[in-house]
Amino acid sequence: MEPKRKLQYSVTFDDKSLSTDSAEVTVSDDDQTPAFTKTATNSSALRGEGGDMNSESTISTSILDELEEVKLLRRKVNELEAKNKLLDYQVEKVNTYLVHEKTKNCKLEKKLQFVRDNQDVFMKLKEAYVNMRYNQAAGRKMIELREKSQQTWDGILCRACIGAEQMRRQLEAVKETYKGSYIIKPFQLEKLLSTVKCLKDQIDKREQSWSLNVERDLQLRTQIETLESENSLLRDLLKNRDAFPSDDTFSSDKTSSSELALFKKIIIKYEKKIRELQLNNNNPVKLSISFDDKERRIIAQLMAKYVMRKRRKYWDMKRCGSFENKSGVCINNA
Repeated sequence: MEPKRKLQYSVTFDDKSLSTDSAEVTVSDDDQTPAFTKTATNSSALRGEGGDMNSESTISTSILDELEEVKLLRRKVNELEAKNKLLDYQVEKVNTYLVHEKTKNCKLEKKLQFVRDNQDVFMKLKEAYVNMRYNQAAGRKMIELREKSQQTWDGILCRACIGAEQMRRQLEAVKETYKGSYIIKPFQLEKLLSTVKCLKDQIDKREQSWSLNVERDLQLRTQIETLESENSLLRDLLKNRDAFPSDDTFSSDKTSSSELALFKKIIIKYEKKIRELQLNNNNPVKLSISFDDKERRIIAQLMAKYVMRKRRKYWDMKRCGSFENKSGVCINNA
């Protein structure tokens, strides 16, 4: 097998240029003929020896060789980039595994610290467990002593058995007393109490905000209903005005059209106000007067004109009933 050769090329690619440090090749879009530092000397020597044709073929062959080397370098660079991406993925995977192991180590350290802090308690539990096992071994003899209800032999063994029986009863009583209990540290209890207090404060704040939102919603609904009723009234007036046009001169028509434009502006303003109230329903709302003095005066004038036109139409119809021509057309003297 051939020995592996270490690459000593530093290649940089760009949209318009290509450069290599070892071969010193430079290709650009602006120059029509590429310049080769390495092949220039070879071409000049060949011109002196073999003529122009041989030198040109040698230059083209060297150019093709250099281009093949460039392609080879590009392939190697692509391979190295793929390997680099694979290594990056493996490094990321290892880092994830290390983070997982670090978290697991922290949990195990907490458990170890808990065991170290409660080692005395564990030793006492171990002694109690040993005594319990001893009592189980001597349980048959204890049963016989309880059945006889009297001590027949005052020896060391019997006193030890009686003490073990008393210890067993005490352990059973303690286990029954603290059956559903848990051991926690003082700082954990303080943290729990502070958490409960914070939750209670948040619940109170939520209830207050809810009540404020309900009141605000009622105010908004009331004002929106008021504005909608006013808007419907204005639209009815506008329809009635369009249904019964005036019979005055051109100047009066011009005046009524300006009033109609102002009346439409009033309607648009209150429709905009309704939309703003519907969008800004979270902000506090202040109920204001629906119309100002000028708008009230305009509405009153429109109502008066509407009533006058209705009366005029009524009298015209009544008058047409008594004065009709032969063709049935009403003659309006007004």
